[in-house]
Amino acid sequence: MSDQPTQGLLEQLRARTYEGLSQSSIEPAGASKLASELSKDYELCEQLLIATSVQPRRWFDWNVGFITSQLEHEMVAEIVHEHGATLLTSEGIAWGLGELGSDDERIVQFLFRVCEACRDYDAWWCAADALEKLAMADAVDLKKRTLKGSEWDDLAYCLARLSQRPAVIGVLRAATIENVPATILPACREALRSRSRPEIQNAVWLLERLRVTEPEALEGLLELFEKAEDVSHTLRPRIVEALGEIASPGTRLLLESAVGEARYYRTHAYAARGLGKIGDSRSLATLYAALESEGDDHVVAALSEAICAIEHPSSDGRCR
Repeated sequence: MSDQPTQGLLEQLRARTYEGLSQSSIEPAGASKLASELSKDYELCEQLLIATSVQPRRWFDWNVGFITSQLEHEMVAEIVHEHGATLLTSEGIAWGLGELGSDDERIVQFLFRVCEACRDYDAWWCAADALEKLAMADAVDLKKRTLKGSEWDDLAYCLARLSQRPAVIGVLRAATIENVPATILPACREALRSRSRPEIQNAVWLLERLRVTEPEALEGLLELFEKAEDVSHTLRPRIVEALGEIASPGTRLLLESAVGEARYYRTHAYAARGLGKIGDSRSLATLYAALESEGDDHVVAALSEAICAIEHPSSDGRCR
């Protein structure tokens, strides 16, 4: 984004009109430039974040989230502290605070407040994920504890609504040794064949969280992986991440391929961790080759840990 469009957006914000942020997704460079300018003007930044409570959500809320992730830390912390009650339903702000990476007490308290309030399920979900990124909580445990709505205590109700985020937490809360193979896994396998992207992604997420090694479920994930680009450009990486967590020996070759070829750093790391858990020495050449060319510190750490786990395994499968 050039300086001229940035100035145009700033003029809109000063006039309290938001068309430029409400009609389409802002480019990363544009978000960075806006954040830089807004960090110089507390009142304008305050006004923008508060507007998430009244503006149509789709583009505006997420654009504000992208901007939030690059704002000056002290300013954001003061705004969420001062106006927390107004910002509890903003998914974008909750996500942006996780990306901001500040563990300022005011930000952490606000994110916990979003979870405890659970007034908007998307904001609740992103706030828990943000707290996990800040190493303040386990996101899934926090979601299980703070989910509100008695309907989510009904397993059948949740399984019929797997496209919704609270449903997958409801399923996890209800999961038992008996109902996982009898009820939950069949529903997840069926959801993998859905045409709904959220339903598919949530089914993949559930299979990951349940550490499912059942052959039919793994076969469904592998089949979905082959077709995934027709469904969503983000689905293949998500499947790799799930398979990395499940770490079934039958997925070794796919994970080895993902270590070097996956689109996202996060996916590289999950694939590496999966190979470390599997512990097959045949993966070492791939892991060492990836380590030589990798530039992201988090992925380097995952690759190093995987190599160590294979070369020096302990009884729990970790690096000794």
